[in-house]
Amino acid sequence: MAKIPRYLESSYSLLERTFGKRIPAKYYESVVALMYEGLCDGHLIDVVGDFAEGGRDRVDVVYIDIVNPANLEKLKETLEYKEALQLLEAQGYSEWLAEPDVFDE
Repeated sequence: MAKIPRYLESSYSLLERTFGKRIPAKYYESVVALMYEGLCDGHLIDVVGDFAEGGRDRVDVVYIDIVNPANLEKLKETLEYKEALQLLEAQGYSEWLAEPDVFDE
């Protein structure tokens, strides 16, 4: 993994604390949806892509379908979404969402 930009450090840290080096396949779509709440499209692709099977290319191809409002509502009802949220919350997800945006100068 290349040097992480300062403005993405907390996002990488959250995923690493929660899942280690790889997001389990069963949580992949849920994590994309949950991280989308706090990241712009490009940053979502970069961050989640570094922890996902298939990498950034996979995230780039599928994230729009995952966060589509109709699909998102169905996803939020799944056990995998609820488990992924619980795992992320245990590692500071709510605090991460509340962080102010940080940009490199």
